[in-house]
Amino acid sequence: MFANDRWPRATADDGRLAAEGDWQCLSTLVQKGASIGSGCTILGGIVIGSKAMIGAGSVVTRDVPAGSTVAGNPARLIKSRSSSAENANDAPYNSEGA
Repeated sequence: MFANDRWPRATADDGRLAAEGDWQCLSTLVQKGASIGSGCTILGGIVIGSKAMIGAGSVVTRDVPAGSTVAGNPARLIKSRSSSAENANDAPYNSEGA
């Protein structure tokens, strides 16, 4: 599940129903080769680095470095792979297959 608003509210501060201008839609970047386990929740504004792995059921609240493995609630670093040469040429995931 990808969340797109860190502070969702049904009403504005003055009590009226929230309108489009009352919230901010945040994007999430999933880079090439990243794996996301089933049942994860990814907060908006997060970058998941290339070849990173997120354990099933994790709640990702901050960026995940390239080549890292994270898991838990909140997701914490389990394993780090620091081969920057291997990840240097990885481009962000492109839904058009580029």
